[in-house]
Amino acid sequence: MRYIPVSYLAEYLYCPRNLYLRVIEGIERKNEDMKIGEYQEERRQKREKVISGSREVFHGVEVASETLGLVARIDAVEKNGNVYPVEFKKGKRRNSLSHRVQLCAQGMLLEEYLGKEIAYGFIFYMASRSRVKVRFDKDLRRKVILTKEEVKKMLEEPVEPPPLKSSRCKGCSLREVCFGSEGVLPLERKGKTIYLTVPGTALKKNGNACVVVKDGEVIAEFPLKDLEGVVLVGRTHITFPLLSVLMERGVNVYFVKRDGSFGGMFIPSERKNVNLRMRQYKMHFDEKQSLKIARKFVKGKIANMKALLMRYNRKGEVLEEFIRDLRLMEKRTESVRSHGELLGVEGYATQRYFEGCEKILDKVRVKFDKRERRPPRNPANSVLSYLYTLLLKDIISALYISGLDPYFGFLHINRPGRPSLALDLMEEFRPVVADALMLYLFRRKILDISGDFKIYFGGCYIKPHARKKIFAVYEEKKREEVQHPEFKKAIPYYRIFEIQARILGKVVVGLRKEYTPFIIR
Repeated sequence: MRYIPVSYLAEYLYCPRNLYLRVIEGIERKNEDMKIGEYQEERRQKREKVISGSREVFHGVEVASETLGLVARIDAVEKNGNVYPVEFKKGKRRNSLSHRVQLCAQGMLLEEYLGKEIAYGFIFYMASRSRVKVRFDKDLRRKVILTKEEVKKMLEEPVEPPPLKSSRCKGCSLREVCFGSEGVLPLERKGKTIYLTVPGTALKKNGNACVVVKDGEVIAEFPLKDLEGVVLVGRTHITFPLLSVLMERGVNVYFVKRDGSFGGMFIPSERKNVNLRMRQYKMHFDEKQSLKIARKFVKGKIANMKALLMRYNRKGEVLEEFIRDLRLMEKRTESVRSHGELLGVEGYATQRYFEGCEKILDKVRVKFDKRERRPPRNPANSVLSYLYTLLLKDIISALYISGLDPYFGFLHINRPGRPSLALDLMEEFRPVVADALMLYLFRRKILDISGDFKIYFGGCYIKPHARKKIFAVYEEKKREEVQHPEFKKAIPYYRIFEIQARILGKVVVGLRKEYTPFIIR
């Protein structure tokens, strides 16, 4: 980083861990106080220059220094005989070292920019309507330089600081992430995901709302503030003005092809944790480390396949032989010595597992003799492929949020355009999310074999109206709360996706010894 923002210095002095989580790990959460502060800042910036008698005020002044290696956008620079910076703070007046260092750094930047000494500045506390004068003495200037060097070291050689556990943590927007078992517990999200499936429909922006338009007529409307994600299926469209707003709000947009396969996604901003990515790539090429993580992915998958069959076995299904084989394969994962051997174990376990699923579906006369795709040849395979696509998009998103590269994995072979790491992490969730839903949809007769599918040139495809049923149960499943073995509390699946991605990230950077897959009981 050529220039370090002066705000980083203040943030570091207030809480080093907060700066690390936000800048290094890319975790951005805004609470109400931050939103109010941004709104007040926007109002000030609308008045670039204000003249009051002999005093001139310039808002939003940008300055940078090659010598100091710092950059700042100063809230206000006042000119009234002398020139001095003014920093606005939303809260009440208080004695804050981080505030004084931030203001002094701005003064030092102004000095270099204007070529004249800046001896002091002011902090305006808006809640108290009071203005505090801060003199830029030698000790404060020295503290600016020392803090800059500490921040620079954190950026160049990231080491995660421990939580402060002080009174200032109470109002922090990252509190839940910070204290969530070494920083892996993400915040809860309550937004909606829109699925656009009808050919010819389009999503457009209309004021503060997102509208669904078909043949020039608005058929649905959603407040932008409530959106968490958008999924476009087949020949559906989204306008650029809406896409631009969604980017600003951090809303992901996913594209699913007409055949149900994953097309891609629009990501507002990638996490900039370069250190994490570099270690991920290095670990990929370390055969021993790569195999160690890959074993965990496969073990988690087999354990959850076994758990799903055991649930149905308790309901009177005869599945003991398949469960016994899965138990053996789960144990075998611990002793394999190569990726090839591990894939062989995974392949046999999956084959036996799907043979068990076939017996479960026999009860409702749904054919599922083996796993088929491209194209799927029966309804069960068609639904399974569609559910895997929906699950994949959420796993990719979780990896991006955690800062990992979804396309560079440890188990699946890396190929152009293949999200290998997402497929790796997805393994432990296939049985408990996608496979469980497929069995549920047919066993409960939510899907109709005769009316919800069409056969075209040997392939079996889901009709648009049936996709809506699948989307509905998938979204419901994502929000289903299950016991996480590490946190000992009920957590929704969509948060567990991100938790597991963050746990993997901790392993990659060496903050955890080994990856622990999510396994249901």
